Amino acid sequence: MRHLRSAADNRFAKIVFSLCLEAALIGCHGAFANSRKLSEDWEQFTLMKGEPLGLRYKWIRDGDDRAMHESNLFATLNGNEMFFYYAQEIDPFGGFSRCGGFPCWLQAGPKLGSLVFEKIGSQLRVGKATGKISFLKGAKCRLLKYNDIGGMQLTCRKQNGPYLQGGDKVIDVNSTYHFIDDGT
Repeated sequence: MRHLRSAADNRFAKIVFSLCLEAALIGCHGAFANSRKLSEDWEQFTLMKGEPLGLRYKWIRDGDDRAMHESNLFATLNGNEMFFYYAQEIDPFGGFSRCGGFPCWLQAGPKLGSLVFEKIGSQLRVGKATGKISFLKGAKCRLLKYNDIGGMQLTCRKQNGPYLQGGDKVIDVNSTYHFIDDGT
């Protein structure tokens, strides 16, 4: 009888160990599935070979989808960290007025700040944010196809807006932020 109980206990222990190992492997698979970097999903940044990519920025107030602000800026992407730069005219006297499309008349200026994204399933979350874009810390984001020619759009949602007139107080309005690469 003692031998039977021991064998049953051993089988039970093996089953428990197998279930725990399987659960751990599933957890590891989930971690590996999310290990893909944002820079791998947004191919245009790879094509830029470290040079800044021109983006259109739109701040949309939720509820009425009204654009609160639109501007041009530049960004670089290294893994899951995106660095943002001012956009400034290359020739403010119009020498690039017929250069051929967005953003050929602009160049990257001083750094604005950065966002570090954490992958959570198919979603992104801003885990760290610095500089003038730090108001997006904690925002939930998605990378979406923008058009059929390779354009992408990073869309982030947050319960507040950017800093009020350059200060450190955020504007209290549910908002969606779009960073658009139209693929040209």
